[in-house]
Amino acid sequence: MKRAWLSGALAIVCVAANAQTIVYNNLAVGMQVAWLAMSTNTSASVRFGDEVTLAGTDRSITQVRSILQVEGTGQGAYDFDVSMGFFALDGANNAPGTSLGGATYQIRGLNEGAGGTTAAYFLSLPVANIVVPDTVAVIFQLSRVGGNTGGVGFHFTGNPSAVGFSDPNFFWYGDGTGWTTAYFGITAPRANMSLELTAVPEPASMAILGLGVAALIRRRKKA
Repeated sequence: MKRAWLSGALAIVCVAANAQTIVYNNLAVGMQVAWLAMSTNTSASVRFGDEVTLAGTDRSITQVRSILQVEGTGQGAYDFDVSMGFFALDGANNAPGTSLGGATYQIRGLNEGAGGTTAAYFLSLPVANIVVPDTVAVIFQLSRVGGNTGGVGFHFTGNPSAVGFSDPNFFWYGDGTGWTTAYFGITAPRANMSLELTAVPEPASMAILGLGVAALIRRRKKA
């Protein structure tokens, strides 16, 4: 009986460790939408993103989803790189400051719509368990490669987030001008980047849970 109870306790810890939670979601489709596009073949220092406040208590990010749009110009497929990172809001005037981690992804062969029309895609980016605070800036940078000349960019929407909360303005950093906030063609009162963030409990929380289970096991053995 004791062995079975111990196995059950360990199973609970494993399930908790693997459970993923959507801690921010603003991926609504069909709402008022604008899109921020790269119009050159270099990312230069143009960066953009959103300040988000996460729901729940899970803070170790495992996946980021967004909506990416390709502007049809008759080229067919597009190649580009996406850099994505999380930043603490400890810069001047609460702008993105200290980097909390991120990654660069290669996106190859993303097709425009039939007949050279515009096409939009859900983009899922895995993250190596980056631990973030309750409120954090999620920042992107796009760089086209392979000589493409059409536009490619991320969606922004005027609807409030379904999970979590976003500041009404999004961040923009262009060619050495510093961080500013903007609506980018979205009617006030808000302009949110289309984002979904998935997380698991941060390692410290899991360690505390593990210690608690171990204490229960010891107490059970003594009984």
